[in-house]
Amino acid sequence: TDEVIRNTLAPVPVEIIWDEDGQVTLPHPNTMDLSAFRGGAETGHIRVMSIGGGDIRIEGRPEADPPEVYPENSFGEIADYCKKHRLRVSDYVEAYEGKEIWDFLFRIWTTMCDSIRDGLTCSGVLPGGLQVERKAQMLYNQRHIDEQPPTRENRLVCSYAFAVSDQNAAQGTIVTAPTCGACSTLPAVLKYMQEEKRLSDRQILRALAVAGIIGNIVKTN
Repeated sequence: TDEVIRNTLAPVPVEIIWDEDGQVTLPHPNTMDLSAFRGGAETGHIRVMSIGGGDIRIEGRPEADPPEVYPENSFGEIADYCKKHRLRVSDYVEAYEGKEIWDFLFRIWTTMCDSIRDGLTCSGVLPGGLQVERKAQMLYNQRHIDEQPPTRENRLVCSYAFAVSDQNAAQGTIVTAPTCGACSTLPAVLKYMQEEKRLSDRQILRALAVAGIIGNIVKTN
């Protein structure tokens, strides 16, 4: 985290202070106080909280919730709507998001696949000072002569997941679906299913649309 902050704000000098002893009472575990100084005097201060799912809250500022896209508030309501209008859930997403949703989801899927590919082609120690070694490539190549199908499935899915999490730790481009901490699960499962079931990109995009609706319902309720 400190390395990312310094790289982002360079060449501005940065001092980072960790509250290792828990001396400060925080409104949320993922809290960062940002202060700006000039000539030794503080010129600005904000407290920012990362509350999950890519959402940021700034203390003292009103929450800017995005406008509601879907009028239905539960999966039961969505299911009733889809039955009434003879729609698949992915068609329901298109009805409210517009056809441009497919270009957006294709960009998401392409980024997920790139992260898996890049993670599988890299080895060595991850940056950050903890001396954590990349695991994806090793897992992917760890095939046994008498490997059983369940073992193969577990090995491949795990190697894809480690590839994305390795890229995350290496400051690569990450799709935070559903969160940055869980960003490796969805691409790993979808990639394996596409290869195993010979699914088209279009089918994967429909799966992503449904996953997005489910995530939206969970977050809303």
